[in-house]
Amino acid sequence: MRINLNCPFEDRAAVKALGARWDLALKVWYVIDPPDLLPFARWLPLDVAQFLATGGTKHQAKAASKTAHKAKPKKQKARSRVPLTSQGTPYQGPDSIAADTNPAEPPW
Repeated sequence: MRINLNCPFEDRAAVKALGARWDLALKVWYVIDPPDLLPFARWLPLDVAQFLATGGTKHQAKAASKTAHKAKPKKQKARSRVPLTSQGTPYQGPDSIAADTNPAEPPW
């Protein structure tokens, strides 16, 4: 069973020495069927660590681990819906151009 670890950059050498592997695609350290999870206790996801602490087995923790590590959607920056002119100012539409002219004269 694969368990992803919450390992900060500073601890990478320690988890590697314990036998953890690096998943380049997900950018996360993980272990597969370790004989003992105790050496990895401080890097275990909270739900798996709590589950094992209450007497659960590794097979039962597999389901908990799968639900905890779903990819989080990236937050998108809020985009302005106001179109901008080439100078970077908000476009006011054709009404603003007509407001600048004298209404007694034709627009051409």
